[in-house]
Parts: sequence; C-alpha cells; structure tokens
Amino acid sequence: DLKFLNKINLKICLDTSHFLLSCNYYKLNPDKIFFKNIKIYDHFHLSDAKGIDGEGIMIGTGGLFKTKLFKFIMRQKVKTVVLETWQGHINGGTGFKKDVKRLYSNINNYFYNIIDICINKFIYLVINLLKMIKLNFFFK
Repeated sequence: DLKFLNKINLKICLDTSHFLLSCNYYKLNPDKIFFKNIKIYDHFHLSDAKGIDGEGIMIGTGGLFKTKLFKFIMRQKVKTVVLETWQGHINGGTGFKKDVKRLYSNINNYFYNIIDICINKFIYLVINLLKMIKLNFFFK
C-alpha cells in the first residue's frame, strides 16, 4: 500500500511495466500516482506495458513514452535506472539492443546524454558484479 510506504518512508524500486499495468487496471492516472508518491522511489526498472496484462513488450510500444514519469526517470543522475528488457539476453542480446535503440531514437535533444549515463551505470554494475563473484582474472 503506497500510503503505508509513504508513512514509514520505505524506499522501493519502481518497475514501470507493473506500475503502468496496475494503473491501467484500476483506471488511475500513472503520472498523478507517480508524482504523489515520488519520495519513496529510489530505483527504477524501465520497461513498457500495454493494457492490463501486456507486459514484456518492447519499450516504446506501450504507454511509457507518453507519460511524464518517463521523462522524470530519464533525467535521473543519482537514482539507479535499469533497462529491463523481457528476455533481452536471448539471441546475443537482440531484444536489449532493440530497446536501447528505441530509447535513443525517442529521446529528444534535452535528454541526449541519458544513454551515456545508463551505459555507464550498467558498466559500473557489471564490473561490481564481476568483482563480487570473484572473477579476479579480469581485474589483475
């Protein structure tokens, strides 16, 4: 319950796909709900959705790009934003590559550096993950 999370100031990761599906199901305005509860979102999983059960679709083919919350998330420089592509790793990362291209082609000049920020965060996360699982031969 968002009221309770706000009351105890518990920070959460917002999955935009599930968030949009929920708003569609309950016939709520996603931007209104998002900005009303903005202080509890600390991390974002960026993915798209359509209708009440259309998750796992390519980014930009649902309702995400039409929202103000998308623009807000894409401006983030401090909070973690992870592109979550449904089965994006299959076939050499084809789905992930398509989502990155869709993001890049749909971001106007105001957001020109967002892809670089996302890629840098992704590389940072991968390096730290490799360090955590002790693949030391990469870091000699």
